[in-house]
Amino acid sequence: MIVVGTLLLGGMIQAAGLDVTAPKDIIRGVPNDNDWKAGESPPMAIDDDTSTKYLHRKGEIQPTGFRVTPSARQTMVVGLTFTTANDAV
Repeated sequence: MIVVGTLLLGGMIQAAGLDVTAPKDIIRGVPNDNDWKAGESPPMAIDDDTSTKYLHRKGEIQPTGFRVTPSARQTMVVGLTFTTANDAV
């Protein structure tokens, strides 16, 4: 098992303190049904701008979120930063 773990991790890069997302990464709403305002679309969830936000309108009635496919090489993520925005219940 140790050899397999080393081989799997050997192809990854360490990016401590670096953002593994980029503006051209593929990001989709979940569900991906365009039920958000133009100024609150999925790419706004990871745009590094604290004055923007992503809001799916169905969040009160079903699970919602977003899915990102980072363009960075294989990277081990060791932390996340979340920033909240103003909103209604």
